[in-house]
Amino acid sequence: MLDFPRYRIHARVRGGATVHAAILRPETGEQIGVAEETPPQGLRRFLPRSWRGRQLEVREFPEPALVFRVVFPAGPWHSTVRVYDAMDERMGFF
Repeated sequence: MLDFPRYRIHARVRGGATVHAAILRPETGEQIGVAEETPPQGLRRFLPRSWRGRQLEVREFPEPALVFRVVFPAGPWHSTVRVYDAMDERMGFF
């Protein structure tokens, strides 16, 4: 999936306001990946979205191999967003 220099993102909102986006090749419109927010577990789903930690997983398509994941910190104070690869090693932050 990371072999292509350009991507087009087609975002959709699922039930419960979770993020689901198709990653497409702009030249052909072929889907090459998918980005999905993992749903909150337990009582976290009742907290405001800005107070609970979120995780966005980017996977290849059609085989669901994990490419990387983005972890947004929990709490009302925004901190560093971390990026991990498929082997769960930290790749970077912003």
